[in-house]
Amino acid sequence: MSEPQLAVTLLTGFLGAGKTTLLSRLVRSGLGGRMGVIVNEIGQAGIEAPLAQPGDYFELTGGCVCCLVNRDLETTLREMLARFALDRVVLETTGLATPKSIVWNLQPQVFEDRLRLDAVVTVVDPLGDRGSIEWVEQVREADLVVLSKMDLASAEQRAGAEAAIRAINGRARILDGVDDDTLDAVLGRVDRPPKQFQLFDPKPKHSDFSAVNVQTVSPLDVEALRAMLHALPEEVVRAKGFVPLTSKLWCRFHVVSGRVEMAFETTGPIFSEGRAVFFGRHLESAKMRALFSACVAGTH
Repeated sequence: MSEPQLAVTLLTGFLGAGKTTLLSRLVRSGLGGRMGVIVNEIGQAGIEAPLAQPGDYFELTGGCVCCLVNRDLETTLREMLARFALDRVVLETTGLATPKSIVWNLQPQVFEDRLRLDAVVTVVDPLGDRGSIEWVEQVREADLVVLSKMDLASAEQRAGAEAAIRAINGRARILDGVDDDTLDAVLGRVDRPPKQFQLFDPKPKHSDFSAVNVQTVSPLDVEALRAMLHALPEEVVRAKGFVPLTSKLWCRFHVVSGRVEMAFETTGPIFSEGRAVFFGRHLESAKMRALFSACVAGTH
């Protein structure tokens, strides 16, 4: 009898669309059996809260896994196949990944038919950026599209997002919001078109986005940090971080298209320094680091 195949769900979506929120719901749901998680980050590791137990959870940092041949991804999947009795792996891409070449990397024959790609799931924020190359490619490859942040979007914005999706991909199923039915659908198996493994241009399509990473061992003033996040330059489309405060608390922050979220925790990360990353078009590293450094207590 042949070994059962490991199911793989590819979770993608543009910067700040809500991929990690959906992934955390999947992990907490207990659906789909024992789940392994691979998170690909362009920025530094450790900013997001852990989603799974050590051994089931891997972070791949330093660049997108959407290169035609990505050895880090293949090595990680082979290690998970060899060491852990998993029923499923969810691979969350960076917000700038173009998933077509990742699908190519996940061909069953590459892994001796020991895994299968169940579905490409693309998360779309109805209020988010829809003009980038990455957004178009993520929607084009989707089997399922999950509309996120439905509580923030108007009926007109939701309808506009659906129309934009349909103009690119007429076969994908569109799901409104993240509820139990959505989780079941995301973990289901979709019969993908056989054309997925035809030859294509192996060069990933990327626009002019970049990331600026910053670190600090000094605590930040929370009001200075809040003011900075609300006044980020317009070229910044996404920011996130986990940083120490003068109050002895830690702040985990997220900024998406001008919307700022800050949460406070009593326990810091396993590493000693605070970390943050800013994403945008034509970012100036020195400028972003200066804005962040100005939040350090005693510098303003």
